[in-house]
Amino acid sequence: MQIGSGNTPEVETDTELRVLDEFDDTYFSDSQVALQRDVAERKKLLEMSERYSGTIIALTEGQLELWGSVDNENAKDFEKSLHDYLHALEEMHKKKIIAGGYVDKPGANWVVKLLEIAGTPQDELKNVRKNRLLAGVTDYWMFSQILDEHERSAVFALQAKSAEKYKDVLAIHFFYINVGNKKYPKIARVDVPLWVVENPGMLNALHSVLVEQSKIMGNSQQFPYLLHRAHEIAIVTHREKEEIDRLLSRDILSRGSQLGEKSPKQSAKDLQGRTQLSVPSFGALGPRAAGGWVSGVWTHPRYSH
Repeated sequence: MQIGSGNTPEVETDTELRVLDEFDDTYFSDSQVALQRDVAERKKLLEMSERYSGTIIALTEGQLELWGSVDNENAKDFEKSLHDYLHALEEMHKKKIIAGGYVDKPGANWVVKLLEIAGTPQDELKNVRKNRLLAGVTDYWMFSQILDEHERSAVFALQAKSAEKYKDVLAIHFFYINVGNKKYPKIARVDVPLWVVENPGMLNALHSVLVEQSKIMGNSQQFPYLLHRAHEIAIVTHREKEEIDRLLSRDILSRGSQLGEKSPKQSAKDLQGRTQLSVPSFGALGPRAAGGWVSGVWTHPRYSH
């Protein structure tokens, strides 16, 4: 989306069909799909950025850290995926792209936990998790009381074992932002790498764009418009599904096997008039449900602050 140009957002989708024989494991899990998708989306954003000049903001929905680092199911694939992911981030840094991850209605309480540690005497730190000085308090609630309309918090560095491989300019940081107002706050967490944190112009540009994008959606649905638009097009059409079913059926029959009958539930779903399948969103209900990824690229030739 080229802000201020008057042009409609350019839509681009990639679809890839993978077969189990391509993988070492006999069981291919949802987490492995999510892992590959997370890497693919950064590569895609990097590829798309080549077309534009000026200030470029590349935003994905969800955390900036590659998800799945503690998932035993995909431990074998994670190291290679992480290498590719970090390389994509490094290339974004070289191109001075403003990279970020937008977490709507965040559930993590990192700042509250920091305050609990700060308020616990040194000799009691071993019991900090048990004592919970601020039990019941969440980051979301706390910043909804603190941040005024369109304000952002201070920037915090992420301290986590899984984030230690994001070194130097790739080190993960985050801030909270109220894209709503004081009466009806809408708090989001925004993950950013260190190279964005160290450049006030980049940080301010990202802040400005998130506020303006959220205004487009209206007072009741403050959420970046371009991510919402990406959700709308992240679908699998019935025609695509039928083509895959046809290929699978042909392969099954060629092996001398028989096809099973459709269930009544599936038959109802296939009734004439249904043209597309909804893709599950990922975000507030849990980490990266399988089904598709969404991301956005914003460009602007010049920013003033």
